[in-house]
Amino acid sequence: MEGRLTNSVQVLDQKFNQITEENQIPLIIQTMDSLTSLGSVHFNLILLAFLTSFGNLLIAKNLAIGLTATWATIYLLKKLVGRKRPEHHIEHVISRASFPSGHSGTAFLTATVLSAYFNREIIFFTLAATVAFSRIYLEDHYLSDAIVGSGIGLLIGQILVTI
Repeated sequence: MEGRLTNSVQVLDQKFNQITEENQIPLIIQTMDSLTSLGSVHFNLILLAFLTSFGNLLIAKNLAIGLTATWATIYLLKKLVGRKRPEHHIEHVISRASFPSGHSGTAFLTATVLSAYFNREIIFFTLAATVAFSRIYLEDHYLSDAIVGSGIGLLIGQILVTI
């Protein structure tokens, strides 16, 4: 059963990446390249500094805890699974391992935490979904990488905002 599931996921990943590759548009590549940074470590450190400087210490604390837990979980899984990135990925990435997507996890963790404090769920989760899609569109990840990374961020965020 496990082998069939793994094969099915890999087939779906390959087909989705093929469709994405066939539909590359320079303007969308540039847009996605900008939006993907919303899931980066750098952007989230700046966000933490911004929240702290405006006195949102509880939000900053929960976001910092969530980011640490998300990054630790994702990088542990990257080491354990060791999945290679798609063949045409951009070389500016931090980790050579593809599974799961750190940007996707970070984006969904951030959307979940910020949504608990600000009434802007549609905006936050639309941006998070765009970050996850950008990782696939830019050929840095497979569909399953983005889905699992997003799920990790969402789960850790939900745990944080409910305790």
